[in-house]
Amino acid sequence: MTKALDLVGQKFGLLTVISRSATNTMRGGSMWDCICECGGRKTAWSANLKKGGTRSCGCLRKTQLIERNRATKTRHGLTGTSEWQVWQGMLERCKHGSKDAHNYSARGIFVCPRWRASFDTFLADMGPRPSPRHSIDRIDNNGPYELGNCRWSTAIEQGNNRRTNVLVAWQGRTQSLAQWADELGIKRPTLYWRYGQGWEGHRLFSGHRAERLEIQRHRIQAEGFAG
Repeated sequence: MTKALDLVGQKFGLLTVISRSATNTMRGGSMWDCICECGGRKTAWSANLKKGGTRSCGCLRKTQLIERNRATKTRHGLTGTSEWQVWQGMLERCKHGSKDAHNYSARGIFVCPRWRASFDTFLADMGPRPSPRHSIDRIDNNGPYELGNCRWSTAIEQGNNRRTNVLVAWQGRTQSLAQWADELGIKRPTLYWRYGQGWEGHRLFSGHRAERLEIQRHRIQAEGFAG
C-alpha cells in the first residue's frame, strides 16, 4: 500500500506547508495549507508546490513588479497620470514601425536619449501639464522631442505651429503667415501667393489694414487741399 504523501513542514519557495487542506478536490491530488514568509496564507496543489508553480502567497509577484518598475524608472509613483501618458505617447509615435512613423521617425523626428531613458527627467524638464487642454508641442516641427524644443501648448497654439505654416519675421516679431494675415487684415490666399512669389518685408505685407487707413487718410487730406 502506497504511503500517503505528506508535505507538512516542507518548504517551497517562500511557502512552508502547515497542514493538509480540508478543501474538497475534484481533480485528484492533494491541496495544502501554507504560510508565507511575509505572513500571508496560501492553499496550493501538491504538483504546483513541487514543480515551483506556486512559490508564495502572491507577494513574490508584487515584489517582481516593483523591481521591474524600478528598472524602468517608474519609482516616481506617477504611472498612469496625464504626464505619464503624454510621455508614453511620445515614445510610441517615434518608434520605427509605429502607425504614425510616416509623420515622425520617417521624417527624422526622435525622442532625445535623456527623455527616452527616464520619465523622471522628462517631467523635471517639462514640468506638470498646466491643464487638460495642454499637450506637448515641438517649437520646431521638424526638430526632435528634447529640452528647448518642447513646451505645453493648447490646440490653438499648436495649430499655429503646424509644419504647413510658414514663420515670417517682420518688424521685430515672428509669426505664421496665417497669424499675420489675421492680424493685418490681408486675405490668407493673397499672402500665401505673395510669399510663394518670393515677396519679402514691406512688399509682402503691403496693403494691410493700417496701411490702407493711412493711404485713405492721406487721400482725404490731399483732396481737401485741392478743393
